[in-house]
Amino acid sequence: MGLLAGIGLLVIGLTGSLLVFHDELDAATAPGLFLAQPASSTRQPLDLLFANVEKALPDNEISSWLPASEPGAVDRVFVVKHHHHERLLVTVNPYTGAILASPLDARRTVTGRIMELHYTFFAGRIGTLLAGLFAVLLCLLGLSGFWIYQNFWSNFIRLRWRASRQIFLSDLHQTVGIATVVFQLILGFTGAYWNIPDALRQFRFPNAHPPEITARHWSRNISLDALLDRARQDLPGFQPTFIGFPAISGADLQILGHAGGAFRSDYDCTAVFDAQSGARKSIRDIRKAGLRDQITDTFRPLHYGTFGGLFIKIVWCAGGLTPGLLAITGYLMWRRRQLGSKPKN
Repeated sequence: MGLLAGIGLLVIGLTGSLLVFHDELDAATAPGLFLAQPASSTRQPLDLLFANVEKALPDNEISSWLPASEPGAVDRVFVVKHHHHERLLVTVNPYTGAILASPLDARRTVTGRIMELHYTFFAGRIGTLLAGLFAVLLCLLGLSGFWIYQNFWSNFIRLRWRASRQIFLSDLHQTVGIATVVFQLILGFTGAYWNIPDALRQFRFPNAHPPEITARHWSRNISLDALLDRARQDLPGFQPTFIGFPAISGADLQILGHAGGAFRSDYDCTAVFDAQSGARKSIRDIRKAGLRDQITDTFRPLHYGTFGGLFIKIVWCAGGLTPGLLAITGYLMWRRRQLGSKPKN
């Protein structure tokens, strides 16, 4: 299994480590698009920002809005050109309202390409399925490695530097594998949980696309700032992270966000509003959800390492490299065994 999954896990691990610092990488590679210089200490009202984008892009409809998560970050807005279905990215300075990036394909940014390589190997639905299968193999490798080295406590973190290369590789492989087995299981399980169902949907509906947007499907009398205030009242501690606008007539307007707490995703709470009247229709508070929803909500922060600040990000970045290290050391061990088993002339 290790030989089969080696190259795939090497690619997935390396790209995953880079994606831990997704926002930082965007800011470093394209600061003109992803850094907002604050003109004041407060951001402009969302209604004003929305009107600025709508006025600047009259041939497009706004599909979703992702408010900046921290000072100096940009708002990310996805728009759809009339009679098209492709969602394009626009970045907005929330302090000035200035549009920093005209509509562009988010997959063409540096992090967009890394993300596509991480999840699909640039191979569409087949690559999505392959990435999911590699994630399953990562889980199986973790479990089988733990079983093989079940007596590891007696020799844990033992690296015999002066021994033969084969012994050193074995020690390194064992130490890294056992030390990170829980981490590998988390990454493998959550990756498979997302990729395999997504790939199966793509195979079942190969020509499916988001609906084309031809017009605005929510009332101009609705204030987005008022909806945000209502969501904060209904969900104490609520911080919005995603606003989804109806793509078809009769659909609702949704505001997603998080309400704090350890191991919570950025989308753990939802407020749903009627797109014509602005009346609140429902709320979902993860703190009051069932056990299954509570568990699945932890998958995102556990997979991406977004639950403990910079230190956890660094740990997750380093941990993401371990599948590749295990693949390399495992291959070298296998290769040396193959060479050693050949009869000498």
